[in-house]
Amino acid sequence: MSATRQETDNQPQLITAWTRAAEQVFEGLTKVKPELQWKLQQAGDDVSLAVKWWEARYEGGDQRAWIGVATPAALELNRLAHAVSTSGETTAESPAVESTIESLSSVFAEFLSRATGKTLTWKSLERLAEPPRPSVVYATEISLQDGTVLPLLVGFNAELQDGFEQPQQPSKQRPIMPEQGAGLGALSDLELPLRVRFGRTQLALERVLQLQVGSVLELEGTSEDPVDLLVNGSLVARGEVVAVEGYYGVRILEVTGRDQRAMAVR
Repeated sequence: MSATRQETDNQPQLITAWTRAAEQVFEGLTKVKPELQWKLQQAGDDVSLAVKWWEARYEGGDQRAWIGVATPAALELNRLAHAVSTSGETTAESPAVESTIESLSSVFAEFLSRATGKTLTWKSLERLAEPPRPSVVYATEISLQDGTVLPLLVGFNAELQDGFEQPQQPSKQRPIMPEQGAGLGALSDLELPLRVRFGRTQLALERVLQLQVGSVLELEGTSEDPVDLLVNGSLVARGEVVAVEGYYGVRILEVTGRDQRAMAVR
């Protein structure tokens, strides 16, 4: 791969949102944040490995993204999601692949909306019989902790590029350091929403509609796992639940690093 998010300061917003979405989705599958690299596909590059394509459509105009998945990567996605067919064997056609692609398409829209201040709403996902013709294509490699590397292709059409790709110009002003300005003390009274997350899960709409008083939802993780502390939607720490004079509290066990805080937006 010729470029990574860490190596490129002025990269397109579309691939920035995509990489962050991929990190969040695969961290949800593996419980560990993956490493991700990407490069722009040049004309004539071999993309024959991407034998399966999905088209994600978004509300408001003809805005589309395409995700290409090779058969080996599809099998790995099924393994991660613990999806098996009725025969008991993991296959490249399992619903787990489409479910993962759907999550990528939806979370990508959320990250892109936050980054640009414009609203992009995921509408539908369709499996294509023929390869698409995106305006631009990126090859991504998602490296998991166990050494597995998942190659995925992602492409965007011109309408999506024109609506959300904003050229970034390098700033000509020097950044104001704390000792040069008011410093962080000026922000000390700023109030931010804080919430504690005990777990999470995904449910089909049919299952959600069946919920009623007394229903029990099984969350990912165990009761011994640390809870997540989020500030303004970003993960900043993990801890354990404690009782303090009749109230619940959280004892901090781990404070995430600066890079994790910047990228672990939920």
